[in-house]
Amino acid sequence: MVVGLTLWDHLPLILDGQVIPIEKHPATIALSTRTKGKQCYDFKREHETLILEITWSYVHLGEIETESNAVLVLRNVTRQVQAERNLHQVNQTLEQQVEQRTQQLSEANDRLRSESTQLQALLKELRQTQAELIQAEKMSSLGQMVAGIAHEINNPVSFIHGNLTFVETYAEDLLRLLSVYEQPCTNPHHVLHVAKEIDLKFLKLDFLQIVQSMQEGTERIRQIVVSLRNFARLDEAELKSAVDLHDGLENTLMILQHRLKSHPQIKVIRNYGELPLIECYAGQLNQVFLNLLSNASDALNSNASAPQFIQIQTTNIDADWVQIEISDTGTGMSEAVRSQIFNPFFTTKPVGEGTGMGLAISYQIVTKNHGGKIECLQLESGTKFVVQLPCSQT
Repeated sequence: MVVGLTLWDHLPLILDGQVIPIEKHPATIALSTRTKGKQCYDFKREHETLILEITWSYVHLGEIETESNAVLVLRNVTRQVQAERNLHQVNQTLEQQVEQRTQQLSEANDRLRSESTQLQALLKELRQTQAELIQAEKMSSLGQMVAGIAHEINNPVSFIHGNLTFVETYAEDLLRLLSVYEQPCTNPHHVLHVAKEIDLKFLKLDFLQIVQSMQEGTERIRQIVVSLRNFARLDEAELKSAVDLHDGLENTLMILQHRLKSHPQIKVIRNYGELPLIECYAGQLNQVFLNLLSNASDALNSNASAPQFIQIQTTNIDADWVQIEISDTGTGMSEAVRSQIFNPFFTTKPVGEGTGMGLAISYQIVTKNHGGKIECLQLESGTKFVVQLPCSQT
């Protein structure tokens, strides 16, 4: 008894939210089972609830068996337990947040993988489209070259073909005269008669002139074929260490000769400086020259009676850089057009006459493939393209 109250009345304990009965009180457990133990209980007093750690044990006092006591040791562990509970709650909250965040990251990763797959498919499609557009531009340039080559070759071929009739007639006349000589007991008067019929004196002179002119025609065809091969650089598709840019410019002009000849008022001015042999992709640069010179030709007024000019100027800037300038005396372009001139698909030509890829491809070849620079300048009368290239790609 404690002040008229039993221990159970004086020390009511709560476990798991329920007030424990007498038979489960630590003192009862110690006395009835004669064991020792430890447990945390809630203990309510005036305005607060304490958490008590109670350690109990059985103590035998005296010689009589019934004289036994239970010893209870109480320790206030409210702060420690609340701290542990708070820590446990924080851990649970963190675990939930980590689990939630992990789920969110997993979903985000799934979305990213899906978007990545879509982007890869789109990139593949874009690359395929780009390749098709570049091929279309190449085919457009090839069509221009084929038309020019056909025109250039047609003149000497037509001349040779027309002279073959005369060559055949002269050959037949000479064989006829030769057959007269081969007859036994040939009459000299008959020989002279046949020689007069075939006009042998004129035949000898004209036949030699025809053969010489046919040789000149075949030489012209050979030059065109050589220029075409050099322009295409089919045997130099890889990076070459010693390329003469003037050869590339001249081969390109040869390819465009038919367009320039059809407009006699268009004059090409060459101001070639002393350029070193450079390291580059020759075939690609020839494509750039073709695009720039074709655009310069298109910019000129083919109906004008006054002379118009395309000027090509080459300069050795220093030991590491060379410069090619291609300018024309055309109508020029507005600032709005000039600012978009290297954008893919941009063209000022009518529908069906341009793909809008020529200058875009030229920009890529100069800047990306060669590490060079290209810019378009508006002149007082006309336009100038300035291409700067490094002498070495290393």
